[in-house]
Amino acid sequence: MRLFESSTEYVIAFCVCVLFAFCEIFVLVFPDVAFMGVNHDSPIVTYLDFLITVIFVVYLAVAWRKTSNNIERTVIVLIGADCIVDLTRMLYLFGVPWAGIPYERIISAALFCAAAALAGVRTFEIKRLERA
Repeated sequence: MRLFESSTEYVIAFCVCVLFAFCEIFVLVFPDVAFMGVNHDSPIVTYLDFLITVIFVVYLAVAWRKTSNNIERTVIVLIGADCIVDLTRMLYLFGVPWAGIPYERIISAALFCAAAALAGVRTFEIKRLERA
Protein backbone atom coordinates (compact mmCIF):
# COMPACT_ATOMS: atom_id res chain seq x y z
CA MET A 1 0.00 0.00 0.00
CA ARG A 2 1.28 3.47 -0.92
CA LEU A 3 1.41 6.50 1.32
CA PHE A 4 0.22 8.96 -1.34
CA GLU A 5 -2.29 8.52 -4.13
CA SER A 6 -0.51 10.24 -7.03
CA SER A 7 3.06 10.54 -8.16
CA THR A 8 2.79 14.33 -7.94
CA GLU A 9 2.33 14.04 -4.18
CA TYR A 10 5.54 11.98 -4.02
CA VAL A 11 7.39 14.70 -5.97
CA ILE A 12 6.07 17.35 -3.58
CA ALA A 13 7.06 15.27 -0.54
CA PHE A 14 10.54 14.78 -2.00
CA CYS A 15 10.92 18.53 -2.61
CA VAL A 16 9.80 19.27 0.97
CA CYS A 17 12.35 16.77 2.31
CA VAL A 18 15.10 18.39 0.24
CA LEU A 19 14.03 21.85 1.42
CA PHE A 20 14.16 20.76 5.06
CA ALA A 21 17.55 19.12 4.48
CA PHE A 22 18.88 22.38 3.01
CA CYS A 23 17.44 24.31 5.97
CA GLU A 24 19.17 21.96 8.41
CA ILE A 25 22.46 22.32 6.54
CA PHE A 26 22.04 26.12 6.48
CA VAL A 27 21.50 26.22 10.25
CA LEU A 28 24.48 23.90 10.68
CA VAL A 29 26.79 26.07 8.57
CA PHE A 30 25.48 29.45 9.79
CA PRO A 31 24.38 28.87 13.42
CA ASP A 32 24.33 32.56 14.39
CA VAL A 33 22.09 33.76 11.56
CA ALA A 34 18.40 34.17 12.39
CA PHE A 35 16.79 31.89 9.80
CA MET A 36 14.23 33.78 7.68
CA GLY A 37 14.26 36.66 10.16
CA VAL A 38 12.94 34.56 13.08
CA ASN A 39 14.81 34.09 16.33
CA HIS A 40 14.21 30.36 16.92
CA ASP A 41 15.26 30.52 20.56
CA SER A 42 12.45 32.85 21.63
CA PRO A 43 9.90 31.21 23.98
CA ILE A 44 6.88 31.73 21.69
CA VAL A 45 8.61 30.19 18.68
CA THR A 46 9.88 27.33 20.87
CA TYR A 47 6.37 26.56 22.18
CA LEU A 48 4.89 26.68 18.68
CA ASP A 49 7.69 24.50 17.36
CA PHE A 50 7.07 22.03 20.19
CA LEU A 51 3.33 21.89 19.43
CA ILE A 52 3.87 21.48 15.69
CA THR A 53 6.47 18.75 16.27
CA VAL A 54 4.12 16.78 18.55
CA ILE A 55 1.30 17.04 15.98
CA PHE A 56 3.73 15.92 13.26
CA VAL A 57 4.79 12.90 15.32
CA VAL A 58 1.12 11.88 15.56
CA TYR A 59 0.82 12.27 11.77
CA LEU A 60 3.92 10.09 11.30
CA ALA A 61 2.32 7.36 13.43
CA VAL A 62 -0.77 7.46 11.21
CA ALA A 63 1.39 7.43 8.07
CA TRP A 64 3.30 4.41 9.41
CA ARG A 65 0.09 2.41 9.57
CA LYS A 66 -1.01 3.57 6.12
CA THR A 67 2.00 2.33 4.17
CA SER A 68 3.56 -1.07 3.72
CA ASN A 69 6.55 0.02 1.63
CA ASN A 70 9.90 -0.36 3.40
CA ILE A 71 11.45 2.75 1.85
CA GLU A 72 8.51 4.91 2.96
CA ARG A 73 8.66 3.39 6.44
CA THR A 74 12.39 4.11 6.65
CA VAL A 75 11.77 7.75 5.69
CA ILE A 76 9.08 7.94 8.39
CA VAL A 77 11.50 6.49 10.97
CA LEU A 78 14.27 8.95 9.98
CA ILE A 79 11.93 11.94 10.19
CA GLY A 80 10.56 10.62 13.47
CA ALA A 81 14.09 10.34 14.83
CA ASP A 82 14.69 13.95 13.82
CA CYS A 83 11.50 14.94 15.64
CA ILE A 84 12.84 13.23 18.77
CA VAL A 85 16.10 15.16 18.43
CA ASP A 86 14.11 18.38 18.03
CA LEU A 87 11.95 17.59 21.05
CA THR A 88 15.01 16.97 23.21
CA ARG A 89 16.52 20.26 22.00
CA MET A 90 13.31 22.02 22.98
CA LEU A 91 13.34 20.36 26.39
CA TYR A 92 16.87 21.65 26.85
CA LEU A 93 15.67 25.15 25.90
CA PHE A 94 12.84 24.80 28.44
CA GLY A 95 15.46 24.19 31.15
CA VAL A 96 15.90 20.42 31.32
CA PRO A 97 19.71 20.06 31.45
CA TRP A 98 19.95 16.32 30.73
CA ALA A 99 18.12 16.76 27.41
CA GLY A 100 21.03 18.50 25.71
CA ILE A 101 22.43 16.34 22.90
CA PRO A 102 25.96 17.14 21.73
CA TYR A 103 26.13 17.71 17.97
CA GLU A 104 22.33 17.67 17.64
CA ARG A 105 22.46 19.93 14.58
CA ILE A 106 24.78 17.49 12.79
CA ILE A 107 22.53 14.56 13.72
CA SER A 108 19.44 16.42 12.54
CA ALA A 109 21.05 17.40 9.22
CA ALA A 110 22.25 13.82 8.63
CA LEU A 111 18.80 12.39 9.37
CA PHE A 112 17.05 14.78 6.99
CA CYS A 113 19.63 14.29 4.23
CA ALA A 114 19.16 10.52 4.48
CA ALA A 115 15.37 10.95 4.49
CA ALA A 116 15.56 13.21 1.42
CA ALA A 117 17.74 10.71 -0.44
CA LEU A 118 15.35 7.84 0.32
CA ALA A 119 12.34 9.98 -0.57
CA GLY A 120 14.02 10.66 -3.91
CA VAL A 121 14.58 6.95 -4.46
CA ARG A 122 10.90 6.24 -3.72
CA THR A 123 9.78 9.10 -5.98
CA PHE A 124 11.80 7.75 -8.91
CA GLU A 125 10.46 4.28 -8.19
CA ILE A 126 6.86 5.55 -8.31
CA LYS A 127 7.52 7.51 -11.51
CA ARG A 128 9.08 4.43 -13.11
CA LEU A 129 6.11 2.26 -12.11
CA GLU A 130 3.74 4.88 -13.46
CA ARG A 131 5.37 4.74 -16.89
CA ALA A 132 5.21 0.95 -17.10
